[in-house]
Amino acid sequence: MQRTIRIKTHDVGERLVGNVKITPEAEQVLRQLCRQSGLSIRYLVSEIVCQGADLVEFVDADHSEEGGGV
Repeated sequence: MQRTIRIKTHDVGERLVGNVKITPEAEQVLRQLCRQSGLSIRYLVSEIVCQGADLVEFVDADHSEEGGGV
């Protein structure tokens, strides 16, 4: 099992906002975690992002490997 989160990179500029839009699939997963844990979605997302930051591996979208990761 792969132990890193792979994210393809592209230039988006820097913006800081208090909220983000997520995919419907991610929302379903979050709602399931919320039901299972009784914790708020806000808390779950914050913890996942902070704890998972060290598991992220950035790959250039133009030179990424086929079939590797997310």
